[in-house]
This record gives sequence, structure tokens and C-alpha cells, in this order.
Amino acid sequence: MTSLLRAQYSPGQWALVFFLYSFTGWCWEVLLYLVRDRRLVNRGFLSGPFLPVYGFGALGMLIVCLPVKESVGKVMIVGMIAASVLEYAAGALVLRILHTRYWDYSGQRMNLGGHVCLMSVLTWAAFAVVVVCILHPLFQPSVSRIPESLCGVMAGALAVLALGDAIPRGLKRRART
Repeated sequence: MTSLLRAQYSPGQWALVFFLYSFTGWCWEVLLYLVRDRRLVNRGFLSGPFLPVYGFGALGMLIVCLPVKESVGKVMIVGMIAASVLEYAAGALVLRILHTRYWDYSGQRMNLGGHVCLMSVLTWAAFAVVVVCILHPLFQPSVSRIPESLCGVMAGALAVLALGDAIPRGLKRRART
């Protein structure tokens, strides 16, 4: 697995992939709410155009699904299982530790403790295919062409911007409580 990750990208390139998918996810959410609510909504906790959960989700999908990328069916199954297990575990853990639910599928058909449901499982299968079979092949050539030294600089700059955006927000929340 580690050799596959190294063969695909350098650490700096993986960092850029993270930010690329964080931005792509932000665009998706903004577009989704623009169509649904007919207004611009920044769905992230940052002011800037990043939703890190999409970056982490896409990296996770790539890590578990790239070894089976030649079969769309395997990508669907592996991605669906990995993401659903993670979603269930995260939901159960947050509920147990923080006594809150950030999502609740209790009203959905075929749900498991309200943490996952049939629709979310099927959505994860589609997400895996979109990321691994459609977006990644589009992004990979561009990311691969960026020199490794420049990737580190670009990723570092993006990290500083994201942290500069996140830290003041965290401090403001802490001051309110």
C-alpha cells in the first residue's frame, strides 16, 4: 500500500491532491445549495473555499480504491464498505464521546443506529466511482507535472492559508464558551 502511494505521488503532491479535493468539495456544496436554495451559501467552517472533509474523504477513497481501479464494480464495493464503516464508526464515536449527532439517518429506510442508511451507502459507492474513475484520472496528469519542489511550496502556502483561516475561528468559538 505504501509503495502504491509513493508510486502515485510524492508527499507534496498528495498534499496538493488533498487541497484540490477540499476545493472541489467546497465547489460541489456551494453549487448544490445554489441550485436547491437559489442563493450562495458557504457550507464550510472556513471563510475560504476549502472543505477539508472532502479532501480527507477523497484521499481515503484513493488509498483504498486505487489498488482495484481497473474494475468499477470493485471500486464501488471497496469504497462503499470503507466509507460506510468509517461513517458508522465516526457517528457512533461522536455520539458516545460528545453526546451529539452531526448527522442522523434515523428517519431513513434501512438505517443502522441512525449513523448509516441505504442511501448513504449507495452514495458512498457513487462517490468512490466519481473520485477514482472520473476525477482522479483528470487531476492526476496535472498534479504529476508539477515539480516536487514547487509542490511542497504550494502545499505549504495552502496549509498556512487554511490554518490562518481555521485558528481564529477556533479561538472565537473557545472564547464564546
